[in-house]
Order: sequence, then structure tokens, then C-alpha cells
Amino acid sequence: MVTESTFPFIGQTGLTAVLEKLDANAIRSPVYIAEPSDQLISVAKGSGKIQIVGLSSKIDEEVKMGQLILVPRYFAVGKIAGEEGLECISMITATHPLVEELAGKTSVLEALSPEVFQVSFNVTAEFEKLFRSKA
Repeated sequence: MVTESTFPFIGQTGLTAVLEKLDANAIRSPVYIAEPSDQLISVAKGSGKIQIVGLSSKIDEEVKMGQLILVPRYFAVGKIAGEEGLECISMITATHPLVEELAGKTSVLEALSPEVFQVSFNVTAEFEKLFRSKA
């Protein structure tokens, strides 16, 4: 991630740039920016699929080099690389964005107790255990 501390011009623009490189058929777990920031993703190389999910909408599209994708505020975005991999450059409208993972050990969901998780997502205790075992 390019930030104001590594590139002072970023502070003047109010943006942060993030370069993501995925190997062939790799998956990037969904992330969201936990502040009111938009994200513009430019597919720099390769192809794949990008999934964007918000409160009441979902976009699941194939992408290829040269395309631009806008991720609205508070929407989550996941990426799946195609056969030749996927490289994306994201511009985030914040100088110090708080990017949160929705899966894995650093996921915000890991902070929820099993009971809160079950009630929040209306799932059974068995599903909650299965979900966490796959994270």
C-alpha cells in the first residue's frame, strides 16, 4: 500500500493506492473499508472475477485488463484471479484507510462471540462452528 508516509504527495491528494497481485486462480478474501471511502479498481494485468456486495445488492462480474470498477462506500469486494493471474491497482478516497478482512484470522468476524455471530447472521451453532473452521 502506498501511503502518505512513503509518498508525501498522497497526503495532498487525499488518496491511497494499493497494488494487488494474485497468482493464477488465486482468491483474495473479501475486504471492506471501514470508513466513508470509495474505491476505484483498475485491472492492470490479467483477468478474473470481482464480487462486490452491499446491504441490498450484489455484483459478480468477469473483469479483464483495462477495466475500471467502482466500489461504493461500505461495500465489500472480493477477487478471484483467472488462468493468467490478476493485478489490480486500487485508489481509495482516504489517506489512512482502515481496510478490514471479512475472512481469515484477522477478520472482524473473529472478534464476535459464537452467540453474537449466531444471532447476527441467524445461523445455527453447528453452522457457526463450520464457518469458523473454514476461515
